[in-house]
Amino acid sequence: KVLAAQDGKDAIEKMVATRILPDIVLCDWMMPQMDGLQLLEEIRRTVAKAKFIMLTSKAQAEDIITARSKGVDGYIVKPFTRENLVKALKRLLPTPAS
Repeated sequence: KVLAAQDGKDAIEKMVATRILPDIVLCDWMMPQMDGLQLLEEIRRTVAKAKFIMLTSKAQAEDIITARSKGVDGYIVKPFTRENLVKALKRLLPTPAS
């Protein structure tokens, strides 16, 4: 299942309303009302196992270090290719039981 949201606050509200706990979260760093790092903190409080991929135009080494230190699992700089996104998702998706 995929749950889409306008920003971090909307994502939290939809998670609560639908009771969907994500395996992976894709989000931008720069969002109104609740940025990507705030969303990460909020989701990790309730869904510790959720993987988090940041899609962002913030490409400075300092930004990447900050995101990684906060627990971001994947960091993709915009503009990005579909191939890079698919690779990141495959790397983080839970593997099905054999």
